[in-house]
Amino acid sequence: MNKKFESQQKIDDYLFDMLSDEDKVAFEQMMKDDENLRKEVELTRQITEGFQIKGEKAALEEMMNLSSDDEMRAIISGAETKYHIEQPKKSIFKRLSIYIASAAAVILILLYVGLQPQYSNNDLFNEYYSDFKAASTRGGATAEKQSKQLSETVLMINMGQTGKAIQDLTTFSSDPEFEFKPQALWYLSLVYLKSGQREQAKSVLLQIETYRHDNDKLADKALELLDKLNEKKWL
Repeated sequence: MNKKFESQQKIDDYLFDMLSDEDKVAFEQMMKDDENLRKEVELTRQITEGFQIKGEKAALEEMMNLSSDDEMRAIISGAETKYHIEQPKKSIFKRLSIYIASAAAVILILLYVGLQPQYSNNDLFNEYYSDFKAASTRGGATAEKQSKQLSETVLMINMGQTGKAIQDLTTFSSDPEFEFKPQALWYLSLVYLKSGQREQAKSVLLQIETYRHDNDKLADKALELLDKLNEKKWL
């Protein structure tokens, strides 16, 4: 084996903590006695740390641009290939490629977990859902009819007829003559939540704020739910 390669191999083993305790002690004694060896070890350490930082930075940038779970899984499964260093004859670069791939994958996994919602769709739906009860109104027969329509539609949500409920609630909330528009929007956000359409639920909750003068309590509840939808596990 080439002496230079053998020396580099020993440095690699030392930096990656692959030496036995006895060999590690012997190698550290060699460094004390050999200034050139110390410089080589320090240079290799700097290269290692440089590639590690580069890999972690790239991983963070990847994470911030993810838009789906599938992208996350694809990045993690392809991490070793993505961060492979094309210098296979030098063991230090072989190990660096594996090390960086592993570090990048760990960072992505941790960030992925940390960026997950604090509350699940199902938990929030169960916490905020209740049957519709209309307050007394002066709208007469029309208001009574609309109240009944909304009550029947809300019942569809718990019966699993989410598609029909979304269709009806969207119609109610877009009708300028519908007296219970804020309530229709509220239940529309909940049915979106129940069906896993989290972003649509957020968008609808924001619309309820425009009806604050009609229903302060509902507007406050909508903002509270919106905050919980935006809350992450760690970040």
